[in-house]
Amino acid sequence: MKKKMTTKEYTAKMEELRLLHYRMWDWLSKNPGKRKYEWAEWARNGGALNRVSGWCFACVACEMTETHQNLCDLTCRITCPIKDWGEGTTNCMSDTSLFHIWQHHTNQVDNPHNTIKESASTKARCTEVAESIRDAWKKGAK
Repeated sequence: MKKKMTTKEYTAKMEELRLLHYRMWDWLSKNPGKRKYEWAEWARNGGALNRVSGWCFACVACEMTETHQNLCDLTCRITCPIKDWGEGTTNCMSDTSLFHIWQHHTNQVDNPHNTIKESASTKARCTEVAESIRDAWKKGAK
């Protein structure tokens, strides 16, 4: 049986996850075209961190709540510490979410059909969206 965290332990864990989220998305904003799993802090890349669900610290935070039921579209709207995924979207999996936009542009960075101008624009958009995601998890959010 898993030991229930105290409020202090829970708050500390949430802050740790928020800081990891910030660091990873800060790196992604500075490395357009890179994927979350390519972050150097993951153990698979020589770092110390083990893989987490969806390579996402916000997902880990969702999974820590008592109401989480492995139903991302339903429970994460309530439990995700990121309340605004852009365009009024409360879920990262929505087609209009910042995450979906970032993923689309990341996939386009190395598109051989892009002109130099399109490539620069795509990288700039990757950076812009990654910065928005980086800053979306506000300090103290649960």
